[in-house]
Amino acid sequence: MPKTPSAADRLLAGQEFAPVVLGGDRLGYSLARSFDLGYGYRTLVVSTMLGGPIAHSSLIDHHIVPSLQDPEGLVTELRALATRIGPEKKLLLATTDHVVSVLARIKHRLEDLYVIPYAEPELIDRLSRKENFADLCAELDIPHPQTVVYDVGERSDLTRAMAALTFPVIAKPSNAEAYAAVTFPGKKKVHSAADAAELRALIDALHGAGYRDKFILQDVIPGDDQGMRLLTCYVDKQGQVKFAAYGRVLLEEHSPRRSASPRRSSPAPTTRPWRTRPGCWSTWGGAVTPTST
Repeated sequence: MPKTPSAADRLLAGQEFAPVVLGGDRLGYSLARSFDLGYGYRTLVVSTMLGGPIAHSSLIDHHIVPSLQDPEGLVTELRALATRIGPEKKLLLATTDHVVSVLARIKHRLEDLYVIPYAEPELIDRLSRKENFADLCAELDIPHPQTVVYDVGERSDLTRAMAALTFPVIAKPSNAEAYAAVTFPGKKKVHSAADAAELRALIDALHGAGYRDKFILQDVIPGDDQGMRLLTCYVDKQGQVKFAAYGRVLLEEHSPRRSASPRRSSPAPTTRPWRTRPGCWSTWGGAVTPTST
């Protein structure tokens, strides 16, 4: 039987609470840095490998797991890990959409050990699935690219879907969790297709890899990285926006797995009134980052 660690040997001992972050990417490091700046606390990062920005950070303790996408395995790992953490209060966060979705689906099996500030999975799906974004923009009269939602699983008529678009087009998954579970040659976070042949080849690759959800096809908006803007809001459990930060993207990521994610941005003044549907973010209880294109 494993020996129970003493109080002095427990992870993050001496802190009032323990930040536990699922994901060892730059966002994981960013959260750890924020907890250090705000509280002087170390963060426990749970990831599948030790590398990248977290590998040699003095702000981070590490715990390696086989997968962040296996719900059953994650429950087992996190329940066992809780016994090794010193502070009684443990805040559990995730750094990517698909891991947030996994965590939301298993949080009822972990809430006796961790504080998990995420909504129910049904609300997260409604707000995060890109197939709903165009409808929300239309309802709020927000200009947005021409959008077609294509169901890869049903293999509906692609020619008809393409009739509403002008090539080149952007193609991206609606369901980040399902997309993270498939692998195929040339996989990217966001794809582009110069013509119908390229788009058909992408759809065939998706179907062959086992992706059976929806894909978003959109007209391309001309311009470089600096044409993008970011609006980041913090919304409390009552659905009230407590603060917001607006910025101009200086440089986006261009690596296949992180393309279209902002790499550098700067604060930007704006007099534009930001509109949200009443209750749209209710019970989310965390930070949300809509991107205006």
